[in-house]
Amino acid sequence: MGLEETFAQMALAQAADAVLITTADPLPPGPVIVYANPAFTRLTGYLPEEVLGRTAQCLEGINTQNSLHSGLQAAIANGTASAWRALHYRKNGQEFLMEASVSPLRDPAGNIIYIVATLRDVTDVWLVEEALRQNERLLQHIADTLPAVLFIYDLEAGNLGYVSREALQIVGYLPDELSSGGYDLEAMVHPEDLPLLKGEMAKLHQAPAGYMIEAEFRARHRTGEWKWLMLRSAAFDKSPDGNLQQILGVVLDVTESRRLREQLIQASKLESLGRLAG
Repeated sequence: MGLEETFAQMALAQAADAVLITTADPLPPGPVIVYANPAFTRLTGYLPEEVLGRTAQCLEGINTQNSLHSGLQAAIANGTASAWRALHYRKNGQEFLMEASVSPLRDPAGNIIYIVATLRDVTDVWLVEEALRQNERLLQHIADTLPAVLFIYDLEAGNLGYVSREALQIVGYLPDELSSGGYDLEAMVHPEDLPLLKGEMAKLHQAPAGYMIEAEFRARHRTGEWKWLMLRSAAFDKSPDGNLQQILGVVLDVTESRRLREQLIQASKLESLGRLAG
């Protein structure tokens, strides 16, 4: 055995990930295992001698899809590397999510002589990812049912990173239209209200995370109608050096409430005039 082969075997034996090497036989029963490192035993519970000469189907079960065996066969047929995740089974029958990457090993003439598979248990990673996906779905559902526009403004990019779908109801624009950067957001604000709005937003740059501002302003609906909106916004994300990176906020349509409030004020004035006249 040459020095390079010795080093290669030592590296495989000490690898943290499970490594399988199979033949490149395309005929039934397909590629069979010719090498399994110690990490394979830790991953699956199978000793090397229990799997040598067998196919990777020993890791399959009733819920297995995109199996390692079919992935090895595809590598032989296509001659290319690939990676995927699939449910497999340990020797004791326990399910686990396995991430597999396979690549063909060629001789100097370019012929595929072996397939090398690297295997890893990613069950915990998947559980964390699934929990994050569930949280995202929950937050999306909350945003979609709010009678207000929820938005995140990315200061570095200079545009809206996220806009909830209530934007279509309140200002007449689809969320994708507003977040694409194709619209001048300041141009939508009434010129008389723009200085106030800019002043309030400027406060967030120096404020601590969570500091809240509130302002009412007029914005032009897509139809050209002016609507009164209330902005409530907070410093959402700051860099380690204290620079504001993102702003989180909600915008509510308060046109009707302002109209009713003005009517109430006008009625109160008329009542006061009536008392004076009396």
